[in-house]
Amino acid sequence: MALALRCLLLRPSYHLSATARVAAVGAGGDRPVARHFSVSARRDGVAEMLQSVASSRPVLAVQEGIVSLHDVSGLPWWATILVTTVAARGLVTLPLGLYQSYILAKFENLRPEMDAVVVEIKKEMSVAVRKYQWDQKRAKRVFNKAVKKQMSELIAQHNCHPLKAGLVLWFQFPFWIGLSMALRNLSWALPARDAAA
Repeated sequence: MALALRCLLLRPSYHLSATARVAAVGAGGDRPVARHFSVSARRDGVAEMLQSVASSRPVLAVQEGIVSLHDVSGLPWWATILVTTVAARGLVTLPLGLYQSYILAKFENLRPEMDAVVVEIKKEMSVAVRKYQWDQKRAKRVFNKAVKKQMSELIAQHNCHPLKAGLVLWFQFPFWIGLSMALRNLSWALPARDAAA
């Protein structure tokens, strides 16, 4: 049994872990049983998700906007796509990018003030360690808590939370997906195929 187990474990087996091989041998089998996984279910799920996004109201609204711009302007499709992309970047992403830079600059301007607060808290901690005879672990925990509290107060006072800088990502990503899906729908005459399109 030990020799058979060792031979099985040394034999290359790319589809079972060592634990599964031992379990298969222990169950009386002379060879590990392969587990085959199907990716078709995952692929079908992704296709359904993409189809639901492509036929959603925001994507269809962007699609109608592109078609309307094309009809009103009389531009060829390539120019309509270019104008739509530049306009979207200029009207949505540029203001958010400027706001992101503004927030990050305000946050960076807090650094000297925060450094002064950290120095002051360190002084207070050294006094507290001697006065209350705290060990290093407790002093470090209290110090970190005090620094975090002061930092939160400064951020709230100056209204420059770093997560606000992520607004560009949170608006740009869905907008990019919507625009991409709308262009995909237009190029494939989706959501409903029409020979006249």
